[in-house]
Amino acid sequence: MFESGALDQVDVVSFHPYALHPDGVMRRIDAVRSITSEYGFAGELWITEIGFPSWDWYSGSRGEIRQAEYAVKILLGAAIRSIRTIFWYELLDPGPTERTSGVWWIENHFGIARSDHTTKPAAHACSLVGRFVPGSRYSPDCLSIEAFLVGKIEVLPFVKPDGTTALFLWAKRRETIRLWIEGEVADLLEYQMYTGETRPFVQHDRLELSRDPRLVTFVAQEGPVTVRVSRGGSR
Repeated sequence: MFESGALDQVDVVSFHPYALHPDGVMRRIDAVRSITSEYGFAGELWITEIGFPSWDWYSGSRGEIRQAEYAVKILLGAAIRSIRTIFWYELLDPGPTERTSGVWWIENHFGIARSDHTTKPAAHACSLVGRFVPGSRYSPDCLSIEAFLVGKIEVLPFVKPDGTTALFLWAKRRETIRLWIEGEVADLLEYQMYTGETRPFVQHDRLELSRDPRLVTFVAQEGPVTVRVSRGGSR
């Protein structure tokens, strides 16, 4: 189809990049981007279905927490790859909630809310991504990360036109860091990704990073802002 010029007649290519881990999802996104670019496609890529269940061998013992972790990493990974449209599968578990056997049983647990309409951690996590990422610009140029930490942690900054900046952070393994912002900023907050709760963020305090994403936000005032990240024992 591509070789016959089909891409000249479409505005959007949609696909379902399911994988067992966010890294696998990103590889599939990159592969689709590479193939469509090879044929000169300049339109948008849409993910018209992606999700992750909160129970069964997919998520293991971490269950709903792993679902939330993977949701954040998939949504942010897609965002920095200029994917602006994502359909998440799905909003609500259809039930029943009993642990039954059968290959299709896992389909009962892809919701970010349970069948009784109570929210899972993924609902809060997706809400925070939806609050801070749409309408923002991915801005890695504002980062200064100590060389020792490169490849061990992820820090993804998203900046809105009004200066509201969201820093999503996690580590491949546990790491203790210090984070401070050079420049004139206000309203420093840290959000608990899986509950939505907030607390004031104190610069230079040690942050314990794990594979579970953390979120720090601030509002830049005037002039440039640099976000510096170092090991927990240095400054």
